[in-house]
Amino acid sequence: MSEIIKVEMKVRTDATDKWFSAPSIYDSNGTAAVNLAFDVAGKISYQNSSGTALQSYSSKTWYKILLVINTDK
Repeated sequence: MSEIIKVEMKVRTDATDKWFSAPSIYDSNGTAAVNLAFDVAGKISYQNSSGTALQSYSSKTWYKILLVINTDK
């Protein structure tokens, strides 16, 4: 069975020099499927085996995040 799962959130952090996980989503085996973080370098990053910076962020700013997960892939 496959389906599309959408997770939408508004996220903010008060500092750009601290790690803030937002969110981590796990599969039914407990393996991380998605790790999104506001990292210590001031970047919003997708955490896979190497880490991929998506964009810079500012402290005390709200960010709207939409994750779309295809469980068939």
